[in-house]
Amino acid sequence: MVIGFVGVGRLARFMITGLRRNGDAPDIVLSPRNEQLSRTLSGLDRVERARSNQAVVDGADVVIISVPPMVATEVMSALRFTSGQTVISCVAGATAAEVISYVKPANGVCAMPMGAADSLGFGVTPLFPVSPIASTVLGRLGRVRDCHSQQEFGVLATLGGVSGALFLVSEAIIGWYVKKGCSEALAMSLFGQVLDSASAVITAHNTCGMRSIIDGVAPRNGLTRMAESMLEHEDAASLWSRILDSMHQRLTVGEPDVQTIYNDATNHR
Repeated sequence: MVIGFVGVGRLARFMITGLRRNGDAPDIVLSPRNEQLSRTLSGLDRVERARSNQAVVDGADVVIISVPPMVATEVMSALRFTSGQTVISCVAGATAAEVISYVKPANGVCAMPMGAADSLGFGVTPLFPVSPIASTVLGRLGRVRDCHSQQEFGVLATLGGVSGALFLVSEAIIGWYVKKGCSEALAMSLFGQVLDSASAVITAHNTCGMRSIIDGVAPRNGLTRMAESMLEHEDAASLWSRILDSMHQRLTVGEPDVQTIYNDATNHR
């Protein structure tokens, strides 16, 4: 199988790294977009740089579109696909109906990889509509979640943004330990293990509900309840809801108005 990338940016780099993690790496062909990065990646074994976007399409069984949303329509509509190809759009805001119409007679799907986690094989990628071929390719990056409606895909597509937001939260927590005298490397290592342990508990008890997990681990007057009280006072749950609403709007409706988001956040203080 030959996998082609139209658009070679940060996301493509993470995906290519993940696709090549195992010894049976596929052949990969890159578009000339982002000349410096595409030339760097083409120096890897079984990765080559094509002369044009159409050359990528002509030489690939599976084509991954990873261009910025503002040029996606122009890029996809200029390409000629063939029957039997699978085209995976990783373009934020694109719907399956739009992608399918642009890539006929190929099979078009939408996916939203996470980025850095994909390079390590820990990605979680929503996919719509269901496609065994796309699932096989994206499965090399981690877990694939088959979505059964555009609405479900739009909701789960925010997971990549949540992953990035968790890095911001982690930075604040790790920074506190650094201020208290820990080295940043040690704080990052230990806090990473804390995240791993929390993830293990959530995954193991995912049928119980989060409140059940919290009640099971948090004594009445313990540190967790103290933190819960402070977070409730700051209306942290509402803030996260507004952040997710903004991510969802950007992925399903378009770029949200920044001033409106700022005003909304200010009104909730």
